[in-house]
Amino acid sequence: MPALPTQGMGFHALRLKNASPDAFEGFIKSLTAYRDVLMDELSMAPQQDILNAQGRVQVANALLRTLNECHIRPQKPPSTP
Repeated sequence: MPALPTQGMGFHALRLKNASPDAFEGFIKSLTAYRDVLMDELSMAPQQDILNAQGRVQVANALLRTLNECHIRPQKPPSTP
């Protein structure tokens, strides 16, 4: 799967995490629960829908990874066009 353009997302996620850690953690828990539902739907999806369901799980995983790792790497502000 190609990398998603999440550079600016990490920067903003870290700002949100620093501004309101409790709200940020609540959002992470909600997104994790949503991803879990998507995984359940994937396991029950009819054959013709498996690839679309798999894509939704992959996107949710990529978002969770970016948000959970926002404090690990130095975050630069996103470049503006």
